[in-house]
Order: sequence, then structure tokens, then C-alpha cells
Amino acid sequence: MKLVANKPCNLNGKKYFIGEEVPVEEVVDYASLVKMGLLSVIHDAVPEDNLEECVAMVGEVSFSIPIVKGHETIDLDVTEPQMQDAVKTMQMSADAAVAHIRGDIEDDTTLIIINALDSRATVKKAAESKAKNLIEQEESKGDA
Repeated sequence: MKLVANKPCNLNGKKYFIGEEVPVEEVVDYASLVKMGLLSVIHDAVPEDNLEECVAMVGEVSFSIPIVKGHETIDLDVTEPQMQDAVKTMQMSADAAVAHIRGDIEDDTTLIIINALDSRATVKKAAESKAKNLIEQEESKGDA
């Protein structure tokens, strides 16, 4: 069994980067790190020359976040880049966030996160409006 880093991490004072093999003896509880998406387990049945291919297959990790609206809760699957873009946008001033949403964000999931978590009305409206525009564009492409 081999452990491979899915994300940059620091274990026992040593830094590991994405795709780097982590010695099993360096990890106390690898199961919890696998659940968090930090590491992947590569079983010995995988030939050494396919290790990079296996890392590429698990390279993008998604996790589930609960989005609560009223009495309903939906679990939204989010990737690290989507969450990073949403958090970056929520830290901007309202005007800058609206401009970023209108000009740069092309991902529905990122827009859902912003709409659900940002408390500013102008930012929420911009995210909702952009999501509707993206849906209309996808539907018009399907009709063509």
C-alpha cells in the first residue's frame, strides 16, 4: 500500500506536494486523512509505472457542503477551485464582487455558494442573475 498526497500538506514537519508519495510510517491515522481528501491510498496491485496515472484520476477532490434554506438542506458537491473562487469573491468589496461575478465566474456551483453564503443583497442578486444567464445560454445551445 502507498499513500499519495492529493493536496499540499505538512506531516511530521515534512512538506508533501500534490502527487508526491507519503511514507506510510509518517502517517499516524491515514484513514482520517483519506476521508478529508488529503491523501489517496494506492494499493500494491497498481504497478509503479501507473502511479502518476492513478494520481491524475484522483487529482480533483470534491467534498459536500450543506446549503440550508429555510427548513430544507441540500448537499452541494464542491471542488477546491470552486470554493476558492467563492471565498475570494466574498472577501471583495460589493462593487468588486459584482463585477467579478458578471465578468469572470462561469461556474454554477460557485454562484450557488456565493448566493447562499454572502449576506450582501447586491452580490446575491448578481450571482442569481448570472446563474440564470448561464442556464439560458446552456438551454439555447441545446436548442440550436
